[in-house]
Amino acid sequence: MKVLFFITGLGYGGAETETVNLAYELKKRGHEISFITIITPYANGYETDLKNNGIPVHALHVNEKKNLAFALPRLMKWIKQERPDIIHAQMYAPNIISRLLKKFSSSNYYLINTIQNTIEGGTLRKIAYRMTSGIPNFVSHVSRRGYNNYTGANLIKKETSGFIPNSVGMSSFADVKAFDFHADLNLAPGTFVFLAVARLERQKDYPTLFKAVDSLRKMTDKPFVACIAGIGTLEKELHEQVEAMGLQQYIRFLGLRKDVPNLMKGADSFIMSSEWEGTSLSLLEAMSASLPAVVTNAGDNEFVVIDGVNGYVSNINEAQPFAENLKKMMERSSGELLEMGTKSKEMAKEKFDRSRIVDRWVEEYEKRTK
Repeated sequence: MKVLFFITGLGYGGAETETVNLAYELKKRGHEISFITIITPYANGYETDLKNNGIPVHALHVNEKKNLAFALPRLMKWIKQERPDIIHAQMYAPNIISRLLKKFSSSNYYLINTIQNTIEGGTLRKIAYRMTSGIPNFVSHVSRRGYNNYTGANLIKKETSGFIPNSVGMSSFADVKAFDFHADLNLAPGTFVFLAVARLERQKDYPTLFKAVDSLRKMTDKPFVACIAGIGTLEKELHEQVEAMGLQQYIRFLGLRKDVPNLMKGADSFIMSSEWEGTSLSLLEAMSASLPAVVTNAGDNEFVVIDGVNGYVSNINEAQPFAENLKKMMERSSGELLEMGTKSKEMAKEKFDRSRIVDRWVEEYEKRTK
């Protein structure tokens, strides 16, 4: 079976990571995989890894919307060359573009779209989804809540859609050496380490996290630090906010990291202040690393983190409840933290193990090509 993934880019975001991991698993099972990206590949992205693993990557190099029309003939040419059985588009722009191509194409392939967030834009995007909802052969949503919202608003058709969550490779965290935050960041003995792994973008609502950290330092005498691994368009702005609030001692930016499993093994708790999500891949990875988590109820977070069992959940955009949950986590004994982390790992394995999710995708692909 030939599967062509169509995606915006190949940076280290959650959607990109999930798609690349799915591609690797499918290739291991003997399927032929290729990629087409809209934007120019990042210098530090997945393109090189994919090519080194024998997976072709074509880039349209469309970095401005006005140039998209000129790239469509190349896209159609590559599709004809690849002659895929399945085109699997990920994220808003590839989803809509792939629908329009399918509408006017004579090629005999099945089109699958995946929606990654509970919110993918405003009214115009919703209209575009609704008007083209009959074109794809199948639409998946990674969030249970998002799937219900989209079907309820007639943005996707219930009879040709389904909920398929993101997945996590449990073996990625086996025998991983813990990163020594205390030595690397010169932290005081006993400092509690919170870890966020996410892009520096509006979706992640870092201002709420900063306000929560500001409140927490006034609520406890215990030393703590919130480390943030990731890069993004708001990097300069967020650094300035931290400095303006005098939080440099409590918030550390770690930049782009390729040792995320090690970071997770070395942290005490995962944190996520997002305003919207799907099924967060970084949260699933943290759970696989046996971390308890403090999160907002964005996307499917409250279905993944059970309040008081493997972490704590508060409403989006509410800094004080988030701060109180951070304090609760810090007050747990080492034994209680271990128990919560064990619950996290058990839940990740039971519901989100990659081999099971890939089985689900293979089943869907084969169903659509028979």
